[in-house]
Amino acid sequence: MEWYTILALLIGGLVAFMLIGLPVVFAFFAINLIGAWFVMGGDNGVLQLMRNSVQSVQSFALLPIPLFPRCTSAATSHRSRSDRSSPPAASPC
Repeated sequence: MEWYTILALLIGGLVAFMLIGLPVVFAFFAINLIGAWFVMGGDNGVLQLMRNSVQSVQSFALLPIPLFPRCTSAATSHRSRSDRSSPPAASPC
């Protein structure tokens, strides 16, 4: 199969899974399994996918990337105790 055929099938499958109401995380997981099965050669492809997933989960080098926006959001949305004594400032708009 040509690369553009595989790409069209994977993107089409992803869109189809999302249209039937499957959550995005499960749609991506299903498409990854299907792609590994067909592109990488059956059981061997799925086993390689599992090995790579375990290895990537064990690496914490990228952990601060999703945590930084969450911590920033929590810090800016919750005022400290000293800020509660005065009313919030008016927006400049």
